Amino acid sequence: MNLTDALETVRRVGAVRTTDVQTLALARAHRRVLAEEMLGPDASPVDVAAPGQVLTPIAVAHAARVGVEIARVRRRPTIAVFVIESGDRGASDAAHALLTGLLRADGLEPTAWPSLQADERNVEIAIRDAGCAFDAIAVCGDTNGRALVDRVLAAFGDVRVAALDLDGEAAAFRFATLDAACVLALPLDPLALAGLYLTAGRALIDALEARTDRRLPQRARLDAPRATPRAFEWARARVDEPGVSTLVSTGMEVSAGAPVDAVLLPESEGAAGDASSLAVPLPTL
Repeated sequence: MNLTDALETVRRVGAVRTTDVQTLALARAHRRVLAEEMLGPDASPVDVAAPGQVLTPIAVAHAARVGVEIARVRRRPTIAVFVIESGDRGASDAAHALLTGLLRADGLEPTAWPSLQADERNVEIAIRDAGCAFDAIAVCGDTNGRALVDRVLAAFGDVRVAALDLDGEAAAFRFATLDAACVLALPLDPLALAGLYLTAGRALIDALEARTDRRLPQRARLDAPRATPRAFEWARARVDEPGVSTLVSTGMEVSAGAPVDAVLLPESEGAAGDASSLAVPLPTL
């Protein structure tokens, strides 16, 4: 299965597990997905956002100006984060920090546990318990850790995406349902982890929130041909026209302070100068 087909599977499954609707004071509705049409004090519709769109500060301000006091919005998904211990403690800690950071930058509040021991029974208990209490589970591991997760999902869950035709084992990805939760099994490699969260993770969150203005990969124009078109790549980008980024540098190594702001997706084989490649921007705070 390629990445495009996998994302469509994630969206389809998430769309039948949408979160419930909440009634919130307007001041608490920032960045929430509108579930039902806003009504003013005279019960007339207020044209600030359509159901399925995110309430921006401008939309909330306009609604407040015309007298709206409450909003009916989707509950944010609850997300459990696990990292399975590997032989490289630094890699495990980095994956933990990266994934929780990306989720928080998107306005979510993940519940993150300390690293799980690489023991099948321990992994099973953690994931099955979370499956009954959370909307989504993100679990990261190396080859051995992902094998443990695979066995748990095969025994107790419903695997929807078993493999992706990506850049080898470093970018391995699984998607499954387990009781009330959707499960994303992700790699430790930071580049693949970021790329898969920004595509599959966001596709799931958008579907759970019934978001209609989905966050999709952007068209990207390359300054130079790709060396490894089947792999994720870190990139620097600039926007030259609406909806199109020019990737001014790809295949970068990330270090402290490195100016990386996008991930170039696999299977983007566009020639330099055209806009047929795909990239996702990294979130900013």
